[in-house]
Amino acid sequence: MPSNDDHQQSKPRTSDSASAPQLCRDPLSQTSVFLAPRRGERPIELGESADASSSSAHARCPFCSGNEQLAPPDVLRFPRVDAWQARIVPNRYPVVGDPGYSTHGNPQPDSLTRPAVGMHEVLIESPHHDTRVEQVHPATWAVSWQAAWQRMQAFADRPELRWAMLFKNAGARAGASLAHVHSQLVALDFVPPVIREKTALLEHTPTLHQQVLDQARSEGRLWAEEGGLAAFVPAAPRQPFESCLMPLSPEAHFHHTSPETVAAIATLTHRYTTRLASLTESADYNWWLHQAAFDTRSGVPGWRWHLEIMPRLTQLAGFELGTGCHITTMPPLHAATLLRGD
Repeated sequence: MPSNDDHQQSKPRTSDSASAPQLCRDPLSQTSVFLAPRRGERPIELGESADASSSSAHARCPFCSGNEQLAPPDVLRFPRVDAWQARIVPNRYPVVGDPGYSTHGNPQPDSLTRPAVGMHEVLIESPHHDTRVEQVHPATWAVSWQAAWQRMQAFADRPELRWAMLFKNAGARAGASLAHVHSQLVALDFVPPVIREKTALLEHTPTLHQQVLDQARSEGRLWAEEGGLAAFVPAAPRQPFESCLMPLSPEAHFHHTSPETVAAIATLTHRYTTRLASLTESADYNWWLHQAAFDTRSGVPGWRWHLEIMPRLTQLAGFELGTGCHITTMPPLHAATLLRGD
């Protein structure tokens, strides 16, 4: 993402050596933190006084059709013609350095810091200056998921990459900096702790994901089914209207799913954002796709990739941050009922 002149003047640029992404580990909490100084140079459009949907915003937006020269060259374009519907470009402010890239040599085995290695890209989900998913034409939205599906396969084919995710920050409260609809793809050379923990749970209880789906169905928390996917409110939602989209059958990796399921996740996410906007006056939200490590293959029976969606309706405060336990105000059954439109 390019920065405009105002941000270049107000934010000093870091040197290349000082801006190389690093992965830091805290020995007390075992927390991993990505140190990415250049992320502080990102242009911040949301939250400013200017109207992000105005014609002037469109003219300077690096994601709009006609402004392609303002963003890095395409990694992937759908379709492969000028009249594109979705593009994937390198992120100009990555949290990781390219595989094999390091300015710090080989870290010591007991080092708390090492180069952060992987790939960080931006999925541009509309050629128009749409600022909410529900504004994107459903056909265009489906193309974006096809692009993500294909890119995940490219990540999986690279032996130095062990895992990858797709995530979306929608709105300022969810951490978005630019208004034009987009998601991000990050591939890593290690498996993050949350995925290791989920894998360990499935190794112990291979039917866990099926149990979660069965319980959601029996308790009325399922709010949609489409093309082999189930959409439901978790038993312990962290925010009102939190949801999860999960295949009805075991499937460890998103890039192994069928074209019909890719179309289904596009349909369900578009339906969710439209319904959430009607219920909450366009709440901000995050979502992220979790899948097994690339080298897991079928070694963990029962693994199902899934998309977790969390609206940002209430702020995290001291209790949540200090205990890791969340507080919510809406029973999951009521949230599912409203999402279904009953």
